[in-house]
Parts: sequence; C-alpha cells; structure tokens
Amino acid sequence: MSALQLTTSRLRLRPVTVDDVGALWPYVTDPALPFHMTWEAHRDPSETRAFLEACEAAREAGTGWQWAITAPEWEEAQRAR
Repeated sequence: MSALQLTTSRLRLRPVTVDDVGALWPYVTDPALPFHMTWEAHRDPSETRAFLEACEAAREAGTGWQWAITAPEWEEAQRAR
C-alpha cells in the first residue's frame, strides 16, 4: 500500500496500482463507461494492466496521478480472497 493515501472512516483515496486490474476490469469493459471519455472499453485484461502500468510510470516520473476511491472494508475483503 502506498504511503500516499487519505483514509476516513468510510473511504480511502489512494494511487491506482497494477494490483487494481481485477477490481477495474468489470467496469472498464462496459461500453457505457467510457462514452464521454477519450478511450474505448477494454476488450482484454492486458489493456487494463497496460493502462495501470502507464499510471504507475507517470506517477514515478512525477507527470501524472490517477486515484482510486475505495472503502477500507472492501479492500480488506479483497485481500482476504
């Protein structure tokens, strides 16, 4: 887990990581989600992984930040799987 995060009793704001592929995959495959975006729905998990790797690279270079908003209890349940 990144040291750069904001946690309240109900939500956690943290940088996205490649570990988020499984959590994002169901959403980024929905053609309705990117309707007003510059990207198309992902057709393969490798597209999602490549996006998240690019996010990490941009963060490491100091050129971009993409954030995940999660619930702390949801993250705990995902780790328990």
